[in-house]
Amino acid sequence: MNAYKLILASLGSLLVFGSVHAAEQEHKPYVGSEAFERMKELVGSWEGTLDMGKGPERITASYKLTSGGSAIVETVFEGAPHEMITVYHDDHDKTLAMTHYCSLGNQPKMVLRGMEGNVLVFDLSKEVDIDVANDMHMHAVSITLNGGSMTQRWTQYDEGKQGKSVEIAYTRIE
Repeated sequence: MNAYKLILASLGSLLVFGSVHAAEQEHKPYVGSEAFERMKELVGSWEGTLDMGKGPERITASYKLTSGGSAIVETVFEGAPHEMITVYHDDHDKTLAMTHYCSLGNQPKMVLRGMEGNVLVFDLSKEVDIDVANDMHMHAVSITLNGGSMTQRWTQYDEGKQGKSVEIAYTRIE
């Protein structure tokens, strides 16, 4: 009986080791669209300023790779009641897309409309669960990448019309 248990334990160990080894061998780093690969440059911590009409306000943002390197998570206003998350990923056709989990209580999905040099321009996707004619929402964003600095310009829509735009100038801190 003891020999039987020893054989079973040995076979179990071999199966576990073999599965882990096979998974390590099969995992290849994710290589995304050209725009996604550019966005990977943001991984780290950033500090910036924005003006929402009350004078300059300090803001921090962090970017991290997740899901085997196939998604980038942006977190702004971390720990605050209005903390927001944006997840960037390539859609099924390798078009860079993002979902912005907004403090307005909605989740606009945007897709890359163009990339010229170091500027990425996103616009609201046709596949959204937002009443664009009535709901206030983020409708577009442009991101300008400059190595150790970055500028984002977010454009809000309300009642179907373009509203205010907010520009955030960031500098890498980590």
